[in-house]
Formats: sequence, C-alpha cells, structure tokens
Amino acid sequence: MLKKVLFQPIRDIIIDRNIGFESTVCGVSGETASEIFDYYAGNRVEFDKWAICESINKGIPLLKPDQKLFINIRSETFEHGGIILADIDPNKVIIEVSEVTEITNPVRDSLMDLANRGFRFAIDDFGVGFSNINRLILDWFKPTWLKLDLTLIEQVDTNPRIEIIVKYILDMCSELGIELVAEGVETKNQLLKLMKIGVRFAQGYYLGRPDDPKIIIDSQSDLQISGDRFFRL
Repeated sequence: MLKKVLFQPIRDIIIDRNIGFESTVCGVSGETASEIFDYYAGNRVEFDKWAICESINKGIPLLKPDQKLFINIRSETFEHGGIILADIDPNKVIIEVSEVTEITNPVRDSLMDLANRGFRFAIDDFGVGFSNINRLILDWFKPTWLKLDLTLIEQVDTNPRIEIIVKYILDMCSELGIELVAEGVETKNQLLKLMKIGVRFAQGYYLGRPDDPKIIIDSQSDLQISGDRFFRL
C-alpha cells in the first residue's frame, strides 16, 4: 500500500500563529492512519521507523526557528529511538507518548536516554484512560506538553462538566509547568470556548488540515485565524 506523511499545524490561538506541526501518515488513495497501521501489522517496527525518518526528513525543513515538530513513536519502536534520532537537533522535536504506549523497562530506558540527550516529550490522548495520570508523577519522565484528547474537545462547548474538567487540567498543567494543546478542534464554538477557558495551543481541522509539505512550504505566510476566517461558520 502506497503511503505518505502529512503535517498538521499546531496553533497558538492567542497570538494567532503556528508553533509547529504534527506528522501523520495516510495512504495516497485516502486510506486513514488506522488503515495503514493495520495493513503493516506484521511489520510495524519497520513501518514506524520509516514514518519517523520520513517525518523528520520532510518536517524539519518546514520549521521556522521557534517552531517544533511533534512525532509519534510506538512502544515497540522506542528501544530503537537512539538510532532513528541519532543526528537530530533535540530542540526541534517533541516526542509524543500515547495512551497505548506500554512503559516496559526497554521503553523506559530508551525514553531516559532520549531525555538525557535533550529531547522533550508530550503526553498524547490525555483523557482517554488513567495511565497518562500516572505518567505525570514519574520521577524520570517529565513531559513538557500535554495533548487533550478530542473526545473531550468535541463537547467542550456544549457540556458544562467537560468545560470544568478542561479548566482543571489547564490549571494542573500550569502548576506543573506543562503546555496544554487541545486536539480535534473542528468548530468555531469549540475554539471560542477554549479561548474563554484560557487554553493557548490547539490543533484540528478548523485550524488546519494535515497537508503535504510542498503545499505548506508554498503557503508559509503564516495565515491568520482571526478576521473572516476565524469567524467562518
């Protein structure tokens, strides 16, 4: 199955600019990331290594000096992280550790090695389960970013209880010195509610779909989300 890497912008919705991109994989015929992963189920480590290398090779050139590239690494691939990221500037890359990443001893050793080399981490899919809470209190694992799962964001503007939860998580992140990113922002009302709560960073289709790196380079005028585009229906 033919595949490619796309990049979705992550926005600072307060000062209205991109702060980086997250890489994602899809099929050239429109297959989703999940379908691609299922297709390569028997060889996921090699596939993941390809995806990481492709993300870095095509993603790093997209970055302005103060932007970051967010990449996902699966648990079974973490032990090979030192090889994959051998010649990469750690200041440019944020490694996302997801809910499904099992922290085995080899994974822990790999994460500690990457941390000692200056790489920083994001907890992905926060709000899906309880293991991510545990990762906030590990002595050796100190994430600098936390990404709220879209299952929370999709109701943040309609469910007062979820609004309270998001406020609590934002306050917790502030106390811990962690930056919070809201994932899956798809509507104007969601964005406005997040801004009212005080969330600064967000990503989602409303702010920018995953795109080909050539298209991103051609449009690196840092398009605004204010004005007519910000308030579109």
